[in-house]
Amino acid sequence: METFTQFKPMVDNPLYEEKRKEALGQLDLSTIDAPIVEMIRNFAEFPYCFTLQSCCGHFLCGNQKDSRNIDQLPSSEPTLSVGYRIAYVALC
Repeated sequence: METFTQFKPMVDNPLYEEKRKEALGQLDLSTIDAPIVEMIRNFAEFPYCFTLQSCCGHFLCGNQKDSRNIDQLPSSEPTLSVGYRIAYVALC
């Protein structure tokens, strides 16, 4: 991920573990596109790693033809063939 800010020194966050547990408790994996769910689940196991952002959509499936599609994958068709276009996960 490209940023346009200068480097800043690391700082201690005494509430990190508490806030992390709170955020993970609210994480609903059913809202994440199926092709990256396992990746997000695995990142959540690392105590020093968390996701900042990930894509939602960017896959073509079924009768979708629009190359700019950003709709989520339909949950009603779990065996649907999916055309991978782009996916990303920003980590810290």
